[in-house]
Amino acid sequence: MKLFSKLLIAGLIALSAASAAPLAADTPSARPNIASACSAADDGGIFSMLTPELIAAYEKNIAGEELISGMPDLKLERLAERFGTSAQRMRGLILLRDMAARTGKGVSLAELAKESDLELIRRAKQCADIYLASLSDEEKEHLEREFRAALQNSPARIFL
Repeated sequence: MKLFSKLLIAGLIALSAASAAPLAADTPSARPNIASACSAADDGGIFSMLTPELIAAYEKNIAGEELISGMPDLKLERLAERFGTSAQRMRGLILLRDMAARTGKGVSLAELAKESDLELIRRAKQCADIYLASLSDEEKEHLEREFRAALQNSPARIFL
């Protein structure tokens, strides 16, 4: 069950952070490579799929400001320590908190840090669906292009 949760979260991190590219599992050539996903999840956890390129694309195209990129490493490490998590996981939680705020589903970092994988999956999916519904087709296409480019070197690209 834990591996299944990691795989789902990895896909939803790509979806919620990118907020533009739906999973394309309907075509055989687009189905995720589960072995690669398992390897990526085992190597550094699902938050290892949250690359600097993906964070920059989120900040540029959705947040409109540097949420993480401009944050000193020491501040990020202190936040992570405060909430009992890793710095990389904290990056993901910050993005998820921002997405939740943009969709009227505000939540604190403390609440997110306590959530299980399945709770994070539900929240990410809900926020991504709400956010996508608020965009025009042109905006969705633009975001899809931007995030596909940002995901070129990310293990999460297999979910797109």
